[in-house]
Amino acid sequence: MRILFVEDSDLFMFFRETFFARIGWQVLNARDGKSGINRCREDKPDLVVLSDLLPDMEGVEACRQFRSLRREKAIPVITILDGVSGSKIRQYRQIGCNDYMLRPVDPGALMERISHLLRVAYRKGPRLMVLMEAIHSRREQPALGNILNLSETGLFVETNDALEPGTLLELELRLPGTSDLLSIRGLVARRHRLAGKVQYGLGVKFQEMNAHNRELIQTYIKNETLELHPATT
Repeated sequence: MRILFVEDSDLFMFFRETFFARIGWQVLNARDGKSGINRCREDKPDLVVLSDLLPDMEGVEACRQFRSLRREKAIPVITILDGVSGSKIRQYRQIGCNDYMLRPVDPGALMERISHLLRVAYRKGPRLMVLMEAIHSRREQPALGNILNLSETGLFVETNDALEPGTLLELELRLPGTSDLLSIRGLVARRHRLAGKVQYGLGVKFQEMNAHNRELIQTYIKNETLELHPATT
């Protein structure tokens, strides 16, 4: 496997000398968008890890060019963001970006995302980039924040609430394009301050969910994943 890091930090050096060195994967690097696109054409990597902040072009434009390269199958792209912006997430999702992470990047989590996209994952299901509102229904003023990604086992939400890990939540959310209001119990598994913002990022693990809601989430993720990555014959 070949992984191309398009960014001007030393993140790729860490991966080249640790995770991928142990499993025999090749790590490539480009310091700007133009070099990354040229290298992608020449070296044909299996996946691109792309910085949102590049010295010569916007990350969204670089991602668009990666996704438009003529290949048998669209190359998976993971974008590294310095902070969360709803409009930026929407732009990346519209052009087919597969996933994103926030700095500082957790190496184990990034390896997990890469492994999943290359079909050697140990995650039970895909993690889908979304943008929708979540409500913490046990609050006097019931509000939580914007969900930015969703899987069958949990979600990541941007919020002003500095909820502690271990906090139980009664969540209400509506999947985009649907009318069903889903009620799900979740547990805050992790929390960190979003770079350059007053908001927090919360990783929430689902605790209790009825069969109907589980089926709705599974179907939504499956349909959206097929839309982004249609089957080829």
